[in-house]
Order: sequence, then structure tokens, then C-alpha cells
Amino acid sequence: MEINARCRDYINGPDWHRIPCMPISAVYTVKGGTLAQYDQVIEGLAKLPSPPGGLAHIAATTNDGFIVCDIWDSPSSLEGFATIIAPLIEAAGLSALVAPPVVGPIANLVAGESVNQLPSVAIIFKFPGMTVEKYRDVVKQVPFNTVPATARRAHIATQTPEGMLILAVWDSEATFRQFEPALRQALSANGVEAPAPVIANVYKIAFSPDAARSFAPA
Repeated sequence: MEINARCRDYINGPDWHRIPCMPISAVYTVKGGTLAQYDQVIEGLAKLPSPPGGLAHIAATTNDGFIVCDIWDSPSSLEGFATIIAPLIEAAGLSALVAPPVVGPIANLVAGESVNQLPSVAIIFKFPGMTVEKYRDVVKQVPFNTVPATARRAHIATQTPEGMLILAVWDSEATFRQFEPALRQALSANGVEAPAPVIANVYKIAFSPDAARSFAPA
């Protein structure tokens, strides 16, 4: 799979010319990939100069592989990183396993003080057809105080060509399940069907201290 081509599809689109410095996320799904292969890629990156513009990195295991979410300060930073990492992915035998990344501008990013702590879980929702405005309407009705603030470690909302992709990091699946009924009630009140989330155990997470500085809750 050609990572660079997928990234350029978005970077060269009309939205990026309108907002050239918009922070961007890229979510990669690697079915059949192993943590040993992931570690090989990370070890290869560690031997190279740090690419500029990286704000956050999350890697989490799923039932059939792993997912990676990277946040960059701009589309150009993502494109530069894609050029660097492509040969490392190929060397680790992952090229045929990595699905085209879901790439889009970040609509909201919240990171708590405990964001980089482990263990934690990543909860991923895809909402086809959801707009940023609808997402904000839902967030306004979610009673976040039903769970401790320290349990909600990070929230990333990405606008994609298909709708909205939400990746939330929680201290545990049990805490998220406690919160889930309130979330689904807010979604239902706004006419949004709640799909089943993907739940992945976070293997590695690193947020820059400045990652959420430019963002406020929606």
C-alpha cells in the first residue's frame, strides 16, 4: 500500500489550501500485524532524526492486529513523515497489511494530565455522515461528570471524508462502559445512531506537552 499517495489525496484537496496549517490526524489499521513488527518500525525511527511536527502517537492492539494514530501540526509534516516511515514499514513486512490511513483535520483535541499513563484503552467510533456541527451538538449534551476526570485521558475528534472519527483514551474499558449509556443517550437525542466501538488496549502512547494547547473542548 502506498501511504504517501493516500496522504497526498487529502493534502492536495481543496480544504488544505483553505487551511494550510490545520493539525491533522492519521489513523492506520494493521490487520495481522504483530507488536514485534511495530517495535521494529519504532526502533528504526529511533535511529533517524526526529521528524518535525509530531504532536501525539498512540498504538493499540486489537483482536486481529493493531491500530496507530498519529497527530501532526500540519499536512506537510504528515507527508514528510510518510516519506520517512514507508521504507521502515516495508522492511518490517507490514506494507501489505496496513490499510489506507484515515486522514483528516482535527475538530477537537483534549488531553488530560494522565494522558501518557498506562494501562489504558482506546475507544474508536466511526460516525458516517456526521458533521462537525452535529458532533459539537452531541458533546454539549454529554454529562462528562458521570465519571472521574482522570479516567478520561484523551479525546481526538477527526473530520474525515466519510464523517467523524472519534478516538478516546480511557483508563479502562470498565470506566468507559460506565459512561457509555450517557454517551448513547446524547447521541440518540441528536438523531445519531451509535455504532459499536472498536476497543483496543493501548500499547504505547506519547502526547507532546503542547499537543492540546491550541484546542478547547467543542
